[in-house]
Amino acid sequence: MQSPSTDRSPLRLGVSAFIAGHWLTPDEVAVLDRSPAVSLEMAAPWFWDVPPAEVRATVEALRGSTLELWSVHAPFGKDLDLSSLDDEVQQATLQAIKEAFGFAAELGCQMVVVHPSAEPIPSEERPTRLARSREGLAELARATSASGPRMAIEPLPRSCLGNSLAEMELLLEDLSEDRAGICLDVNHANVGQDLGTFIARLGSRIWTLHISDNDGVDEKHWLPGEGVIDWRALLHDLRQANYSGPFLYEVSRGDKGLAERLADFGENYTHLMTEMR
Repeated sequence: MQSPSTDRSPLRLGVSAFIAGHWLTPDEVAVLDRSPAVSLEMAAPWFWDVPPAEVRATVEALRGSTLELWSVHAPFGKDLDLSSLDDEVQQATLQAIKEAFGFAAELGCQMVVVHPSAEPIPSEERPTRLARSREGLAELARATSASGPRMAIEPLPRSCLGNSLAEMELLLEDLSEDRAGICLDVNHANVGQDLGTFIARLGSRIWTLHISDNDGVDEKHWLPGEGVIDWRALLHDLRQANYSGPFLYEVSRGDKGLAERLADFGENYTHLMTEMR
């Protein structure tokens, strides 16, 4: 087994396994390990209903790599919604997220990224759905081990819960600052609000990032520089907040192979870190 990477500097290059569009294979783990990426966010295998043997093979490859196994993205979408008014749906969602925490602990990851809701959410249901999501998040916080992965709640766009600074503050309000923080998806939070204000208010709770660009109207998952986000200001704000996790790309580049996409991320990352500092 190779020794894990020793590069744990703030804003190190990370990537989301979602860029593959499927469960990572051992060969793709090897491609990641040879890439400029240092840190990895895994997507839970239940997104793709992966056979146990394939899960084990990939986990073995991950453990033998030099990648920092940083986080796991809990399942979302389809019939999963933490804010659902249907008790069976909410309980199924809680169970899926708890299983993601178990998977993250198995990998030795720092945290699990959690969506506070699905969509659409009718305006007349919003207060009740916010209360349901807060109940679910509180249960997840209670269920996590003090020495295990922490929970990072992701702000979401459109009618989803957590689509504003005020709602993110409300979702976090009763949760321990030691066990619950934020996965700041800048492509989501850069819709209808100011990123700088968001970071200034909640900077100490920002534990991980999803990095991509957009048009300021809706999520796009573009490469940084292809949209309207002010990357120089964002990097400054993250430093002011003493953010120390990876700069984790969640970018759609489906027109290219995995190695080419990772090379693009590496080149883009180098440009941001040298030209925008």
